Amino acid sequence: MLTAGEANRLGFADESHLAFASSGGRALYTNNQGDFARLHHLAMDSGRTHAGIILCTWKDMPPEAQAARLLEIVADRTAEEMVNALLFIGRQAR
Repeated sequence: MLTAGEANRLGFADESHLAFASSGGRALYTNNQGDFARLHHLAMDSGRTHAGIILCTWKDMPPEAQAARLLEIVADRTAEEMVNALLFIGRQAR
């Protein structure tokens, strides 16, 4: 796991964050649903790929619950299965 701060990428554009994560084979996790869902659809429409996007749909989801759900995703999917995936975690997401 690598945060935007740890990667010295605070303040970068959303497109840049997605490209950076994908270049390292990392899925991107965010609660910025609108922008990253849009970027996913733009990538799919233009034939580009990304390493996966996981969106948190519950802004007040406790960090422990977020971590538990992310660990489930990691256990359930290979890196190849994450390519171009758009996943949601939150109250109703599964």
